[in-house]
Amino acid sequence: MHNKLIEIKRSAWRYGLLASAVAAIVAVSLYASANAQERTAKFVPDRPGRVYIFAGFDAACQATGPVTVTIIAEPKQGAISLRDGQETRIAAPPGPCVGTRIRGTGVYYTARAGANGTDTFAVHAKLASGEEATKTFTVEIDGE
Repeated sequence: MHNKLIEIKRSAWRYGLLASAVAAIVAVSLYASANAQERTAKFVPDRPGRVYIFAGFDAACQATGPVTVTIIAEPKQGAISLRDGQETRIAAPPGPCVGTRIRGTGVYYTARAGANGTDTFAVHAKLASGEEATKTFTVEIDGE
């Protein structure tokens, strides 16, 4: 069985409070549809928010090792930070791993003060198994 790359849509932080829990958890192989490449979420300037978590797991639901994440297109109105050891639960594909806690590398975005509108950036992730994925994220900045 191939290792899977799991990703988590960010949980939004708004005005210093958690506005929503993790919005979606999607387990994908490297053959995800084009629609899965773009994610939209709101961010408040000067407050980091998690955009995604990349993690690999095997058929026994065990982590497969570190994920290497590289920023390949920087945002124009903010900054990206990467945080290892971020925890999530596997939600898909259907099978024995659903609900299992797993750790991976979180991608966080922080809009600069005064930023407004949308921002876009791209990252490339590579699992210890060699599987790779490139994701483009579009974020909405709530600079009111």
